[in-house]
Amino acid sequence: MTDAGYAVIHAGQIEIRFLLHAGQTAGTLTMFEFVVQAQARVPIAHSHEAFDETIYGLSGVLTWTLDDQQVRVGPGDVLFIPRGHVHHFVNLDTQDARQLSAISRVSLPY
Repeated sequence: MTDAGYAVIHAGQIEIRFLLHAGQTAGTLTMFEFVVQAQARVPIAHSHEAFDETIYGLSGVLTWTLDDQQVRVGPGDVLFIPRGHVHHFVNLDTQDARQLSAISRVSLPY
């Protein structure tokens, strides 16, 4: 299924809309928007060894746990998740949350 030309997938109660994939960016970046339903069941805590992830809040609020620290990410908030760091999110709110994820595979020398 597509929306405005972008691939959309559903993983349980999470909707993911890919905006850029690695093939479009010479393998350096993947970007997707995701919607998490209120009170949704979400994936378990995990980490990514091959890439960093940056989250940007668009609407609603997700509560992220990064290295045992809770961080609320709402509209305009940013969370950087370095590769190898354990993270997890939940939507404890009564409204759906929409966020943007940028996954970078290149470590810059600065």
